[in-house]
Amino acid sequence: MRYLFKAIRPLILLLIFFIGIQNIVSQTVPELMYYTFDSPGNQKNYASAPVGDNPATLGTLTIGNTGQFGTALIGDGGAVQNGAINTAWATNLPSTGWTISFWINNYPVGGIPEYLFGDENAADFRCFSNGMAGDGIVLRGGGLTDVLLPGILPGPTVVHFVYTGTEIKAYVNGVLSTTVAQPTINITGIGPFMVGEHTTSGMTGGIPNGSLFDEFRMYNRVLSGAEVASSWNIPLMLDITTNSATAITKIGATFNGTINPKGAAMAVFFEYGTTSAYGTTVAAVPDTVDASVDTPVSAVIAGLTPNTIYHYRGLGGPAGVIEGNDIVFETLPDPTIVGPTPICIEEENNVYTTEAGKTNYSWNVPPAGTIKAGGGVNDNTVTITWNTPGTHNLTLNYDNSSSVPAASPTIYQVTVYTPPVATIVSKTLLTESFENAGTLPAGWVIESIATNNTLTFVSGFKSSIGL
Repeated sequence: MRYLFKAIRPLILLLIFFIGIQNIVSQTVPELMYYTFDSPGNQKNYASAPVGDNPATLGTLTIGNTGQFGTALIGDGGAVQNGAINTAWATNLPSTGWTISFWINNYPVGGIPEYLFGDENAADFRCFSNGMAGDGIVLRGGGLTDVLLPGILPGPTVVHFVYTGTEIKAYVNGVLSTTVAQPTINITGIGPFMVGEHTTSGMTGGIPNGSLFDEFRMYNRVLSGAEVASSWNIPLMLDITTNSATAITKIGATFNGTINPKGAAMAVFFEYGTTSAYGTTVAAVPDTVDASVDTPVSAVIAGLTPNTIYHYRGLGGPAGVIEGNDIVFETLPDPTIVGPTPICIEEENNVYTTEAGKTNYSWNVPPAGTIKAGGGVNDNTVTITWNTPGTHNLTLNYDNSSSVPAASPTIYQVTVYTPPVATIVSKTLLTESFENAGTLPAGWVIESIATNNTLTFVSGFKSSIGL
């Protein structure tokens, strides 16, 4: 049973992967803000329609330690003014709905308010821990009714605030925790919207010293409960790169890629086909990666067609498709030769043909043959008159569209014969009469017999025919 499971494990992973595609909403990056905190310095906004400065200015806070995926923003408790991230965005959250989510860890309980994000110029819209939040966090300001999430510190915890236009649904680790009725309101201000603080005017207590903040996501729409449940524990910006194919032969190749799932367990696949629509999916090796660093993956592919262009790319799961870049390669040539054999010496118009549309044709005609037409670097045909009997090797190679020749030339054997020549040697007549009991001399053949009473007249000849 253990060996059976090992054999069918790739098929099980493929089934799980495609169930995920069909039944779980494919995760897309947020529209407004998406900070992953995986690189030092100013922070790139990976949102699909990013707002504010991109990259956003990072003050004195640092990136490091271990976040939800990769590294994280490390707090200093607001020890230095303007140490947090200044997005330079004039806050404009629509009344039709929005979603903000983030990951926190190592948060202390008690003390002065410590701000996670906000904009003091948007009716003091802000989110903070400690203070009146106790062992939880509070979303406040901007014209909203307070939303309290108690008991979530010190973490690790993922929080989603989903504003629907009439209420805020607060989720903890993908599960709905509380719902608070709200006015229908558009939260606006002159900015700047801050992450790791909520003001630029002074040191008011940012992310607590040594606390960790990661995966800040801001959507301009309402995330459904299914989207929250399927996205809270996976990175939305996987580093998955499809690399060039190697070990390319006439019928096979090795696919290569690099993936960094940032600590999340990620199933990895390749899909390939003769167009960018692909069509065939295979599990990578390894088929699951859960590292936080770039990890090479590969797959050995067989059964391809010679002289054919293929597309392939890497895929990552589990909850939706993360697509790598498209790579194009061409299998090696496998030249074929079609032409007459066997033939007679000096016979003319012997045309030999191979695939059209290739480059750098290399016909090699032995001394026993003479090229009468074609046979050049741009010719897929050659016309040969064979001058010498025997078995001779006509060889051919050419380059595919990637300027790569076949691994070895194709050899086509041609058998050449000397045509038969008929000869008649001597015809000596014999006319003789003798008794019926007589016999012909050795080597003679009866040509005619005539009998007259008791005598037999015989006409014969002796001959030989040779080729």
